Formats: sequence, structure tokens, C-alpha cells
Amino acid sequence: MPIKLVFSALILCRSIGYACSCEALSAKEAFAAYDRVFSGEVSGVKYVDDAAGLSPRIVVTFKLLQRWKGGADSRIIMHTHRRDKSCEGFTRSQIQLGQKLLVYGSLVSSHEWPNREALTTDVCSRTQLLENAQGDLKVLRTLSANSLK
Repeated sequence: MPIKLVFSALILCRSIGYACSCEALSAKEAFAAYDRVFSGEVSGVKYVDDAAGLSPRIVVTFKLLQRWKGGADSRIIMHTHRRDKSCEGFTRSQIQLGQKLLVYGSLVSSHEWPNREALTTDVCSRTQLLENAQGDLKVLRTLSANSLK
């Protein structure tokens, strides 16, 4: 009986799981790979799809704290997903109002966001809470200083 229970649990977990495959990038590699790199404070989250669904589309607005790459606006708007069963977007904890993040973003064309190039992020990026990003910030400061020379 216990063997059947374990086997059933494995089948259930396999059917509801998902996997994103990517190479771990260093901060320097991520800086080169992504279109926008900035720190910002979440100032707005608007659900385009039903918030109760899995990985709904969301529009996240940031108040810019610091920019290292791309764009010139003091307010940044990202068209992405809440990352539940998707490899794209932000986790629930990242999109809380007032949350400060280091964001590595990509500009993408997508049928989900017609008539626009959407700025998004993904599980493979180094997007993270700003308080946990000290190593990345050190690298970004070095890259910024070198680009001014």
C-alpha cells in the first residue's frame, strides 16, 4: 500500500510541475544579455487577467531608483506575468506595493501584448529583492564606472 501511495504522489507532482531551463548568468553576463537593468520601487500592479488564475498578465509600474542600462524615464512600466506556472514575470512576493527590486528586463514582441514591445523579466534573469542584491550592485557600479571612462 505505501508503494502505491508514493507512486501516486510522484505522478501527481509530475503532472502539476513545470520546469524552466536556463543557464545561470553572472551579473556581468546578465547586464550584457538584458535590455534594461534598474532598481525600482513597485508603485502599481494592475491585473489584466483574473488574479485568481495561474500566471495572469500584469502591468507593474516602478518608481525608478537607479538605472544602469536602457530607457530614460523616471517611471518604468512592465507588461509581464505573475509567475505561478510560467517562466516569465515576477513572483507574488516581488510585486507587493513598496517592494524594492533589482530588475533585469527584456523587450519582447508578444501576441499577448498586441501593438507594443513589452518589457518583461523571467526566472532566468537575476531579478531579485534589492536587499538581496549587494553582489550584483557591486558589479553594476563597476560596469557603470568603466563605461564612463
